[in-house]
Amino acid sequence: MDILKTILQHQIPLLSEAELSEFLSLWTIERQLKRQEYLYGHGREQMHLYFIRKGAFKIFHETDDLKELIVGFGYMHTLLLDLPSFVAGLASIYRIQALRKSELIGIHKRDFYGFMERCPPLATYWRQQMELALLNRLEREIDILMESPQKRYERVLERSPILFQEIPHKFIAAYLRMTPETLSRLKRS
Repeated sequence: MDILKTILQHQIPLLSEAELSEFLSLWTIERQLKRQEYLYGHGREQMHLYFIRKGAFKIFHETDDLKELIVGFGYMHTLLLDLPSFVAGLASIYRIQALRKSELIGIHKRDFYGFMERCPPLATYWRQQMELALLNRLEREIDILMESPQKRYERVLERSPILFQEIPHKFIAAYLRMTPETLSRLKRS
């Protein structure tokens, strides 16, 4: 909980000590997942926001022919959620799978939104995070539409260099819609 507290103090400096303590007390869900274990499947509304203490995850949609379309990742000291399901209350179309042994803490959507209604600094921060998520999603769309694997690689490396430290390259290649061999070649050039 200490690292989450430190991050919140840095990211939301207007939170009072009392607000911070109350908010942290709401993070009551603890999950430990083994490598390849699913945080949850698809088809249900996802009601929790998670903070990754340790580990890494891929977020993907599985097609009818069982092909994985990777749409994002989560790694240590970041938030993890199925954004459309959490925000809009939709049944999830994604799966979130641990890429290695992982530990998370979580907060229920009801508690998160309830606290946010009473805490303007958190509401402002969340709005900013949603705006960034939208911009990142648009950037991702541009990446996928680019014809050149080189450009896709350069753009993701510029935006998220930590991916290459936290996520196995075969999953980054899938995320960039290229083969692992193409990604290896691009990294060497």
